[in-house]
Amino acid sequence: MQRILQTDIGSVITARAGSAIAAITAGSGSDNVAVNGLAIDRNALGLPGSALVTLLFTATLGAGKTLSVPAFKIQDSGDGASWGDFTAFTAPGVVATTSGSGQTSAKVCLTGARRYVRVVFQPDLSAADTDTASVAASWTFGGFSVLPSPA
Repeated sequence: MQRILQTDIGSVITARAGSAIAAITAGSGSDNVAVNGLAIDRNALGLPGSALVTLLFTATLGAGKTLSVPAFKIQDSGDGASWGDFTAFTAPGVVATTSGSGQTSAKVCLTGARRYVRVVFQPDLSAADTDTASVAASWTFGGFSVLPSPA
């Protein structure tokens, strides 16, 4: 079944920051370390049933060096304090081979997720000490059982 929506997209989705900006320096204590995103209260949003989770990045890389994301998953929680893995995505692997900015995204079905969700990702720079990156996550929620009234 095909559904065509000719409406303001903002009336059927909700966007939220998924993490603080993680500043990564190759070979440092911030490199290849899991980053826990911000806790999102699905109840406060109206219990969205799906989302697009996006990792946004900028990187300064030396010749032949890379930025990879070897781990990318969603965790859920009933209380916002005790977290468990809800779903893991196929790791995007290498996301950058030259300096610049970009993104990688994954779709997630939130049916069955507990009240709180967060993204967890692990950025990894291949260089020894000179490359840097900034990585942040964002959410775009949809699939609400009740949509807001049009303005």
